[in-house]
Amino acid sequence: MSTLPLDLVLHIVEVGDLDIKDKANLGITTWHAVPYVNYLPALLKFVEVEECCLLSKFKESQTRVDFSKASVLEHLLSNQLYNIGLENIRRINSHKTTPASTESVLFNLSLLESKSYRHFRNRRIFLKKKSELLERRLKSYVVEKYSTLQDETAKRQLYDNYVKRGLQLVLRKMEKRVSPDQSAIVEHFDVLKLYSGKCKAHPYLLFAVATKVVCEGWIKFGLKLPDLIEPPVCSPWSVIYQDTFFDYENSRLMTHKYDVAFNGPNESMSYLVQLFNIFDKVNGLRSTDFATIKSVRGFEDYCTDVNFVSKIKLSSGNINNKIDFNRFLKSLEKEDELLHQVVLEHALGVGAFRSKDELTGIQSCLRGHVIKTRHNKAAVVLSSNEEFCKVLTITGTIETIRSDFVRKWSFDSVSDVSVFIRMVGLNTLFCLGFCRTDVNLAEGHLVFASYRSEGGSAFV
Repeated sequence: MSTLPLDLVLHIVEVGDLDIKDKANLGITTWHAVPYVNYLPALLKFVEVEECCLLSKFKESQTRVDFSKASVLEHLLSNQLYNIGLENIRRINSHKTTPASTESVLFNLSLLESKSYRHFRNRRIFLKKKSELLERRLKSYVVEKYSTLQDETAKRQLYDNYVKRGLQLVLRKMEKRVSPDQSAIVEHFDVLKLYSGKCKAHPYLLFAVATKVVCEGWIKFGLKLPDLIEPPVCSPWSVIYQDTFFDYENSRLMTHKYDVAFNGPNESMSYLVQLFNIFDKVNGLRSTDFATIKSVRGFEDYCTDVNFVSKIKLSSGNINNKIDFNRFLKSLEKEDELLHQVVLEHALGVGAFRSKDELTGIQSCLRGHVIKTRHNKAAVVLSSNEEFCKVLTITGTIETIRSDFVRKWSFDSVSDVSVFIRMVGLNTLFCLGFCRTDVNLAEGHLVFASYRSEGGSAFV
């Protein structure tokens, strides 16, 4: 499946400098005939160019827009990052847990989100700014003080003070990014939305980020870690280091003394499992009343897949609080088969999943029409009979509705059409067999055409 060394792919993802010129540096790799080639620089450049072309097409055309090239590219890129996310989680899970492990797992979980390619490059920028904060505020004093110490106990005390002060600085800097209490949505658990500035985050994500930045900061200062130190522990509502813990109260950072010592990064991973299990029923922005065709352009970039939290079925597989990776894959198989079938087949080591013909191969006069559901949400008809229609909703889910509820959705402009397509997702449309859209603005109607020839319209 993977044709580039994983550490090189990781470097490409984390550095984020993905200009097409990188192609020359990667050309020494021996390529193999595989469905998805790890060729991120080229794919990202092609997707960027094709998205601009597609926007121009929508502005120029009032009747028909072919999005087949853009959808294939998005499909390839989405599956590339999905595969990288899975491989990295497997790798992290098989190694000794470090203070950076929790943030790394959160980041790679975010790569399983279908639009992650729009945001993952923000990670490096976000973390760099937090590291620079520590350099400005702490480096000079810590390095100078460390140079005067010979005793290991004194060095350990300096390190303890540095961690507490560092956590306080970084967490306070992120106060405006913490999500309000009792208002959790899917987007609050997608760390890439935090990095891109699109959404606030659950406190646990902020604790994980701060732990990574602070613990790595000491190494970046060029200092040796003292013996017998333990990292901070991230729980869903506080980050604990020795006798001190930090939490957010009404979006303000608070510092408290703790009576019981919490030690070991494994505890943080255990709390990560707990976090996704607690909030697996939360809704996303796509499910709210804001997710209508009247939404402002760009709204889709604020959204995370509605099943992002519910599909992440994490459980501790042993006493070391490692993730039960096989169970995790089985959960993904049920949720993400449509978009990531090839990746999951490879990860699970199984043959082809069930056929998609029930969604892509049935001839239907309604197939491709955009209709209004009884909940006043736009949806694309996939198949239909006299009693029921199977539809793709704007939230990305496939549902069955009664045929007598079918009413055409009315579009006011090509801009509305463009927003709708971006909300549904080119990747999803590709997987369901659609390649272009026919627009009739005079009547406000939109019909998606399949790669296969379809019958006539049922609307007159």
